[in-house]
Amino acid sequence: MAEMITLREYLDELGRMLEQDAPTEVISHCRYILQHFPQNVDTYRLLGKALLQKGHQENRDEYFSEAAEVFRRVLGAVPNDHVAHLVLSETHEREGELDQAIWHLERAYEQMPGNATLQDALRELYVKRDGEEQAPARIQLTRGALARQYMNGQLYDQAAAELQAALVQHADRVDLQVMLAEALWNGWHEVEAGEMAVRVLKRLPNCLVANRILAQLWLDNERPTDARPFLDRVEALDPYAAAYLLQPGVENADHVEIERLDYYRQSQAELSAQTPGWVHELDADMGAGDLWVAPEPPRDRPLSTFSEPTRLLSTSYAVFCL
Repeated sequence: MAEMITLREYLDELGRMLEQDAPTEVISHCRYILQHFPQNVDTYRLLGKALLQKGHQENRDEYFSEAAEVFRRVLGAVPNDHVAHLVLSETHEREGELDQAIWHLERAYEQMPGNATLQDALRELYVKRDGEEQAPARIQLTRGALARQYMNGQLYDQAAAELQAALVQHADRVDLQVMLAEALWNGWHEVEAGEMAVRVLKRLPNCLVANRILAQLWLDNERPTDARPFLDRVEALDPYAAAYLLQPGVENADHVEIERLDYYRQSQAELSAQTPGWVHELDADMGAGDLWVAPEPPRDRPLSTFSEPTRLLSTSYAVFCL
């Protein structure tokens, strides 16, 4: 008889497996889960971590490339995912694309303002790219980082003000738009939050925060039919978030179940060999247009990234990724 397990328990188990340095098995399980939940963000995130770990173990570029592809998908749903930005910074740095590496590590730092390890890493890459004389002595906080600090302190109006000012200078940054929608919502500016969420979905239709805001907005106004398309997207990305929207504060039994993969009945070599193909086949599920594409950062940005992402993500991997 097939063994059933809840999705949450399955992912928790795979997370522990990854901590025990078993990325190949985790990759296979994640691929299997995505056949049943093809847009589940948590599964994508775990898959990306496993691919990154396997790349470090075997020092093979293809695994780093696949990890980058997976984390671009994560950013299509969660544009401010700091783990995704850290991994993409590393993969760009490995390719010698320092400006893109800088851009992504800046975004990670904005979500973790004041992190000493990231501060050091940012300055190191400044030195690598621009030289010691041009590198700043201290890493200054951007408006996005200040906004995150305000949000962490539940000062949502102050966060919204910083984000609105930042968007005057960087109108194309959808990650700031997502943060602004979240700050407005948490600050009880529901209509303005909904308007910003609509703007976000024009560029990232699978954005979890924007879909959640619009689903909640329509549910609060007793219009479940209007909420349905947004709720469906939330459920596809995070079924537990969708359940909470429908019954906030209610502890329901976990009915999101899946049959566990019998890993040892399948050939590990055969599963691993399929990895490059299936990554691209999933375009139909997530939508190639939903992938985050970082704009080319200007050379005079106030923040930078670090020169040795492999060192940061390998020696301090648990700090950021697990």
